[in-house]
Amino acid sequence: MRNLLAATIAISVGGISIQAFAPELPSHPINLKHCGRVTVPPALARGTVHNKFTLTTQADATEGERIVKILVNGIKSLSAKALIEMSGHKVGDRCISAVLSEIRDKLAMSGNFGMHYPDHQEKWVQVQAEDIGNHDCLVTISVDENDTISNVTITDSGPIKSQEIRPLITSAGIFNATTLERDKRTIVGHYNVHGYSASFGKSLGMDPVKTGVLTIPIIVDRVGKIEIRKDNVKSIDPVVFDRITTKQGGYFSRKTFYEQDRKKLIDTGDYDDVNFSERAESPGVINLDISLKLKK
Repeated sequence: MRNLLAATIAISVGGISIQAFAPELPSHPINLKHCGRVTVPPALARGTVHNKFTLTTQADATEGERIVKILVNGIKSLSAKALIEMSGHKVGDRCISAVLSEIRDKLAMSGNFGMHYPDHQEKWVQVQAEDIGNHDCLVTISVDENDTISNVTITDSGPIKSQEIRPLITSAGIFNATTLERDKRTIVGHYNVHGYSASFGKSLGMDPVKTGVLTIPIIVDRVGKIEIRKDNVKSIDPVVFDRITTKQGGYFSRKTFYEQDRKKLIDTGDYDDVNFSERAESPGVINLDISLKLKK
């Protein structure tokens, strides 16, 4: 963990760029008189907050500079005012590394940034602080704002119509990864209510080719093989298959299988015991077992 929290800090003083490797830094305010420009290191991951990076050469620098202006780069749909409010800080706040790190991390964790660079988190949100004299600090926030959603494509919704799934998806404004995770849980819950299990394909998210299109590829579990055993002996009984609604290759509904189909076999009066179970064959495929104890 010690190495993970280390960072290379870029400082520009009088036009000369200096890089300093800082495994640990003291928790004092930034003294911008000694550091012309400070670039806050990127967060390690969404939801991960760095150790508080602080740059100072004077342990007695207790007040530090104040933020007098915040510039915003990279916004498309969001306003600068909205982004600054989202950051949790404002003009007048102290220009210390803890504040700059909080700005970066709150924006990065908002889910509104970084879709164009999913594997390069350092490009999602970048924060710089610059001394502009008279104890004043200029903060520049550069972001990779996500695309605005203009259309939603739902594929393979299976036994539930896509028109029923569409209202469960947030499609107003810019794409938000955090909101999508919440919508996924809502969609899965909707399938569960009807007895189905659902997951999502790899193309879930904003289409990399069609700008503004949010793709929701749904995978609904299907029935693989249905194995019947009578008194622990494997059986191929067309009568049993005809009596149950669940079919091989069809969408697997636990409500139908465990409640309706089992009741149908019990109601025949042919069996002392009727047990149903399931086994995962592969992602999206469930094998079913029907165990019947014949009446003597």
